[in-house]
Amino acid sequence: MADLQFYEETHTYRYGGKVVPSVTQVLQAEGISDFSMVPADVLETACARGNAVHLATQYLDEGRLDLSTVGEGLAGYLAAWERFKEECRVEVLEIERRVYSSMGYAGTLDRVLLMQRMRWLIDIKSGAPTPAAAIQTAAYQFAHPDKDKINRRAAVQLNADGTYKLHQYDPDSMHDLNIFIAALTIYEYKRRK
Repeated sequence: MADLQFYEETHTYRYGGKVVPSVTQVLQAEGISDFSMVPADVLETACARGNAVHLATQYLDEGRLDLSTVGEGLAGYLAAWERFKEECRVEVLEIERRVYSSMGYAGTLDRVLLMQRMRWLIDIKSGAPTPAAAIQTAAYQFAHPDKDKINRRAAVQLNADGTYKLHQYDPDSMHDLNIFIAALTIYEYKRRK
């Protein structure tokens, strides 16, 4: 996807030089992903932890994590991720893949895995996933160039104590996707007005 570019410092996606919204931007703007009731300091801590867990699991899956750099606060989450992969006999196929949809949005999905002889699109969470995660994964699946080869969607909740929980979403992603399309339509309408 040579035309898709991502700018980390501003969390901005461009496709063909044009700024396009991310899946998370759309979900937040339209109130589907709403953390306004969470105190700012709690939210900031949770976001920092989530970012650290994502980066650590990415480096681990890429084989470039220096375990001596992992603080005690992350060790349990990494153990949970390793336990999930071992117990579910997972083969990691894609890591942090950026995707673009011709509907005019982009995003970065966490993983595509081979598990139970099926391809799973996985979102990694360092806390309990909100209902928006089902919609988020449906949007990522729709934007994936091999969307028809992805059989399942789920969030893997990693816990600090080394445990995990797999939250599976409806294999028929159309309901969740339709919610995202409606949100995207409203988002674009408000941007034009």
